[in-house]
Amino acid sequence: YIEAGKDSLMHGRFRLSYFNIPVLVQLRILGRTWLQAGVQYSGVVSVKDMDAFLTDAEGLFNTGSMAGVAGLWIDVTKHVNVGARYVMSWTNLNQGSIAEHWNQRNIQLHLGFTL
Repeated sequence: YIEAGKDSLMHGRFRLSYFNIPVLVQLRILGRTWLQAGVQYSGVVSVKDMDAFLTDAEGLFNTGSMAGVAGLWIDVTKHVNVGARYVMSWTNLNQGSIAEHWNQRNIQLHLGFTL
C-alpha cells in the first residue's frame, strides 16, 4: 500500500467524499423544535490521498458504513427550518491490514425550505 520513501500512515491526510441516507424519526419536544434519532448509511464516493502516500488509497477504506444519528430540527418560520445532527459510525472504516479501528464522527448542519 505505502509508496516508496514514505515511513508511516500516522501523518497521512485523506479526503473522503460520502453520500448519506438517513432514516430518522422525529419527536416534537417544544413548539417548533423536534428531536431526531435514527440510523444513517454512508457510502464512499471518492477517496483523495492529499500527500500521495499510498498506491491504492481507495482500498484502505470500507466503501460503506452504518451510523447512529441524533439531532434537533427547528422550524424557524412556516417555510424555513434549521438543524444540527451528530453522527457516530458503528462500522470499522479500516479495510487495510493495519490492526486499528477507525470510525467516523461528524456534525451535520442544515438550512431547509419547506414548500
